[in-house]
Amino acid sequence: MWLFKPNIESLASSRNVKGLVKALEHKELPVRLAATRALGKIKEAAASEPLADLLKEKNVKLRTEAARALGEIGGAGTVEPLVAALQKETHWDVRESIAEALVKADTLAVEPLIKALRHPRLDVRTQTTQILGRIKDVRSVNPLIEVLQDKDAEVRAQAVRALGKVGDPDAVPPLGKALQDKDADVRRQAAQGLGLIGDNRAIDPLTEALRHGNWGTQQRAAEALGKIGGPALESLALFLQDTDVEVSRLTAKILAELEWQPSNDEEKLYYLLAKRKLKQLGALGPIAIEHLIMALQDDLANIREEAVEALEKIGSPAVEPLVTALQEGDKHSRIQAAAVLGRIGDERAVDPLIGVLKDKEPEVQIQAVRALGKVGELKAVSPLLAALKGRDDSVRPHAAEALARLGEPTVDLLKTELTHTHSSVRQHAAAALGSIGLPTAVPALIGLLRDKVWAVRQQAVRALGAIRDKRAVKALVRAQRDEVMEIRREAAEALGRIGKVDAIEPLTTALRNDTATEVRRQAAEALGEIGDTRVVLALITALGDLESQVRECVATVLGKMGDVQAVDPLTELSKRETHGKVKKAATDALHRLKAASG
Repeated sequence: MWLFKPNIESLASSRNVKGLVKALEHKELPVRLAATRALGKIKEAAASEPLADLLKEKNVKLRTEAARALGEIGGAGTVEPLVAALQKETHWDVRESIAEALVKADTLAVEPLIKALRHPRLDVRTQTTQILGRIKDVRSVNPLIEVLQDKDAEVRAQAVRALGKVGDPDAVPPLGKALQDKDADVRRQAAQGLGLIGDNRAIDPLTEALRHGNWGTQQRAAEALGKIGGPALESLALFLQDTDVEVSRLTAKILAELEWQPSNDEEKLYYLLAKRKLKQLGALGPIAIEHLIMALQDDLANIREEAVEALEKIGSPAVEPLVTALQEGDKHSRIQAAAVLGRIGDERAVDPLIGVLKDKEPEVQIQAVRALGKVGELKAVSPLLAALKGRDDSVRPHAAEALARLGEPTVDLLKTELTHTHSSVRQHAAAALGSIGLPTAVPALIGLLRDKVWAVRQQAVRALGAIRDKRAVKALVRAQRDEVMEIRREAAEALGRIGKVDAIEPLTTALRNDTATEVRRQAAEALGEIGDTRVVLALITALGDLESQVRECVATVLGKMGDVQAVDPLTELSKRETHGKVKKAATDALHRLKAASG
């Protein structure tokens, strides 16, 4: 009976075990808890029995602290009461403290725990297997193997996990059998345990589990083979060829983590396939062709593109298989096969590519047309002209581009199409003639400037600008009076590209009078391209344009021309201008003029 509240701190500092044990009986819970903790820190065996009595107390905190204190004290005297309490305790926190205490008891706790493996309560058997696994004493191996027959899957799962942690080779055969347990978690834990033990006898059952198990078991089995290493890696590497994509990718991932290297081209092929590194397959040559062609139908665009690049690198040996894919494959295969054949540029592909110009899929037609342009065989001219005039508008620009790539032999044929009844055909024929760039097309393109469809006239203007023939100047000057702003702008640009002084007056007029900002801006650029000093005064006048875009462009052009007449007007503009971009353009132009004048 306490008359006064005991000073636990004083009792602990003087290591007064008797006083602390007596304090365990105090009526106040905080005192009892403090005394329990103090006895755990002192670690006197004499306190074991009174602390063990606290494991029977009603208060959860007191039982928890008693278990922790017994764990700190350790020794044989603490084990029996802890194991006994484990078999009766129902509160999770207390059970966890008991488990930690028994783990600290280490080998002293093994025999009593082995007896508890047969306890009727599921939670007791489960936790006992966990503790034995943490202690890792070989004496527990055979008892744990017996637990693999437990009717409860949770207990069996903990038993296989414990056997893996103990790491005794005697557990390999029973763990191998556990890979066939009806419970998925047991199978997963068995595979993981075999990996921890690392015995070569586990290779065959793990290989079988990887081949036929569910996904979770397959993952653990592959990881286990990786941990075993050596000959296990040879077995694991075979799964790079597995028809299940997930399995092959898992295999590649584990092998990569182990820094495994293929020993031959076939292994490298399947390793790269599983890692989805298709671009690197090009270096392997013909051995990779079949797999790369299969990859052309992959759902992911980046995979298809990598396959295309690899097949292009392989080159000529891939042509015939690609032709087969072009003729017999699915939509993606046909599209990509046509693209690769164009990149390879082998004339054997010409007839098959012509054959698919009537494919039901426009994208296949487009790729075939582009490929024919890249291969460059003149026998493709007639089919490409047919594609230019075909019904599908999406194919037409690509047909025009392909004909342009074929060059001079197509010019007369394209000039004929400038009178086609379909405006889109006329437009794209003009674009092709512009790309070819031969002066022989100029008269026909000038005639096209009178076309009733403005998009056709616009394309004719662009083409004439690309060819840069002086015969087009007068016609382009007339085009500057077109009712369509875009054509006037394109005409100004074309005149600038041709660069003839005959264009100065109409361009100056456009700069001064055109109602469209874009046309005036383009006229300023064109005058700068011509570069004649006669344009300087007109450009200086345009520094007063109402639109900031025009003023900015004019200031930049004057800076490039380098005429000192522009210095004062640009200086004045830089002072009065409020628009930031215009002010900067004027300042930059002045710097250029000063640098040019030395």
